[in-house]
Amino acid sequence: MRPDDDGHGHVPVPRAPARDEVFLPTVRSRRLNLTPLPLQCASAGHLEAQLRALAVRAAAVEGLSPRSVTWMHHGVHCLVRFLRATNAEGRFISGVADDQMRVLQDWIAWQRDTGLGRTTIATYWRGAAAAFQRLESETGMFNPFAMLRAPRPGRPLPRCLTRQDAERLLVAVQHAPWRSSFERARNVAMVGLRLMAGLRRGEVLRLRFGDVDVSARTIHVHAGKGRHGGKDRTAYATPQLAAMLEAYCAERRRAEKVSETFITSTRDDGPIGEVTVRRVFSRLSTIIKVHVSPHMLRHTYATLLRQSGVSDRVAQELLGHSSLAALQRYSHVYEGECASEAERLRFDV
Repeated sequence: MRPDDDGHGHVPVPRAPARDEVFLPTVRSRRLNLTPLPLQCASAGHLEAQLRALAVRAAAVEGLSPRSVTWMHHGVHCLVRFLRATNAEGRFISGVADDQMRVLQDWIAWQRDTGLGRTTIATYWRGAAAAFQRLESETGMFNPFAMLRAPRPGRPLPRCLTRQDAERLLVAVQHAPWRSSFERARNVAMVGLRLMAGLRRGEVLRLRFGDVDVSARTIHVHAGKGRHGGKDRTAYATPQLAAMLEAYCAERRRAEKVSETFITSTRDDGPIGEVTVRRVFSRLSTIIKVHVSPHMLRHTYATLLRQSGVSDRVAQELLGHSSLAALQRYSHVYEGECASEAERLRFDV
């Protein structure tokens, strides 16, 4: 007989809490060294609903961004799709740990067979593993992800611009036929904040007018990437970026923009959205004939810092990375650099 929700089998789906509710997780298996409960559920659909609710709860309690919640949702959904497509649902929700670990290994193979790349597979795995880790902390149930080695992502090609392409981008954004001088100054500032200060996509959109001190050339970033509301940091504007920001502030005053949001819409005094950002970068990509995305400029900033001789420790602080390992994923080395640096080795013979 299928177990009910009496604590020995199926765990009921928790509702997503309101933000003013207090959530105190009961961590059983790892911190208290108790034997974990079997991972069992009525169906894969029930399991997915429970994991999605836990991800939403984590956003309220841990301050996770909507992107992090979506990342977990996508990983769990891909796993459930596999369970249904391969009739492996019963094996995974049965509570047998060995079967569950074999199913996860089969999931990796299934993704490869469907043509997914190594980075995509690793992303789905890490998203689902993050959700199951929270399930383990909440219920004490066995987490099969913790017993397996995560698939490694591929080594993608450098996702950054060369210095020459970065200069072409700055020329393009300054001379493109924008609809008004305000739109031109705004788009220049938007590109400059990413390319010359390394701000993330959301950090630029959330930037407040009072966070930018043009005279001191400082940019205060609040609630950047990270848990528990994100990490605050101070970014520093180069003299060129400070001039761009000063020109934008002057156009804001002429356009009578009084919004607290720094980067505002051309139609009203409100903030801009993701669609506007995509349109701007799509237009710039067409002009310079090189694909440019907002996050690519952050990679470019990290790479140009290294090429300019900035130490890794300082670059880590400027970019708001929690570790040097994260910085190394952003700073890229081109083949030509390796050849020129190798030539510096000489012997006095």
